[in-house]
Amino acid sequence: MTFAATSADGTIIGLSTNDLIDLNSVSDNGLQNGTFNLNNNDPTYQLFAANGGGLNVDLPPANGNSAGKTFWICENGGGANLTVREQGAGALSAVFQNQARLFMCDGANWYIASLS
Repeated sequence: MTFAATSADGTIIGLSTNDLIDLNSVSDNGLQNGTFNLNNNDPTYQLFAANGGGLNVDLPPANGNSAGKTFWICENGGGANLTVREQGAGALSAVFQNQARLFMCDGANWYIASLS
């Protein structure tokens, strides 16, 4: 399977499922609101239940340290919206209730991937 990833500036890159990281790497963060900061050592698969006023999930800065990093971020039914941002930058995507998005970094930008 191939994914097409689009950056905020409209650049499109292609990645195969071979580029994805270990399926056994999951973190269930439970009910959250406010801001949750991810770092490059956090597991690839992140589960959240956005609670109350919603939740901001901040990805690590896009730089050489995060090159090749991927995060699957899932909002699994907390009843509020989850917004994904890059630390120190603007919002990349809103992940709504019971949905997930794949985020990939090339070392300069974070990309939101979708199936193609």
